[in-house]
Amino acid sequence: MTLGKGTLLCADDRRYVLTVYVHRFTREHKPEWAKRLRKNGRPYPVQFADDQDWLEHTLFHVRKDGRLDKRYDCCESHPTWPDGNERRVESVYFVRGTKVAKYKSRTDRLNNALDEIRNQIMEIEGLRDEITQWKEGMEGTNLENTQKYQDLEQCEQDLDTLIDDLNSAVDSTSPEFPGMY
Repeated sequence: MTLGKGTLLCADDRRYVLTVYVHRFTREHKPEWAKRLRKNGRPYPVQFADDQDWLEHTLFHVRKDGRLDKRYDCCESHPTWPDGNERRVESVYFVRGTKVAKYKSRTDRLNNALDEIRNQIMEIEGLRDEITQWKEGMEGTNLENTQKYQDLEQCEQDLDTLIDDLNSAVDSTSPEFPGMY
């Protein structure tokens, strides 16, 4: 997974994200949620000076060729608070058409990262299963003594080792983040 700034996207991709990520709050674009007053009766502060500022401070999933990877429907924004808002918010997470989580603690962000790793482990397990099935399909056909069969066995073992190593890393003790006080 590669992330890239919105300003590095091609013009078509920039137009696309400005169309589908409707919850960004800039001076140029005020989403529905920002039109309501907060519980304290005050308006929500502007998060970005303009759409260019939003693109500059927002990360998107991109393919190797630098184009937007539309398989992912989320982005990560880092508000600039152009009006000098006193809030200290590191990032805002958006899903196309939905504002997901406004504030995340370090522990939550670590847990999310570990969950992503666990999901990728499942992808690797799927690859290992494909190799295993391929290898098993060769059994009983006099192909067990071929180089291809040996390569498949080695690949299967390497994937098993990788899966075990990743599981060990994810399941190890997580750091405890110190509090503010």
